[in-house]
Amino acid sequence: MAKRRTATRKQQGPTRAAGALAGYLSLPDYLAQCAGPFFPNRRALDWFIRQNRVELVEGGALILGEGRTPSIIQPDRFGQKVIDIRHRKSIDKAARAANDP
Repeated sequence: MAKRRTATRKQQGPTRAAGALAGYLSLPDYLAQCAGPFFPNRRALDWFIRQNRVELVEGGALILGEGRTPSIIQPDRFGQKVIDIRHRKSIDKAARAANDP
């Protein structure tokens, strides 16, 4: 009796590139799954991205869409950047308040 091959190359699952892409979410999916108290709605998320786009992209948290391809978020990096940015802005706000008469 001949042995059956368990899987052909195409059946072995995602490639390394597909596996790397699996770690990203669309903006609506991020909002539904991960946004927590920081972004109560899509408008709040869009505003934050507009205000901090360069820092988010440079930090690997956001890949901007092109044409019909939507922007995508790497949830762990994006979450950390949200905390970092909000923390920095909170420090600035507290410092300004302390200097106001």
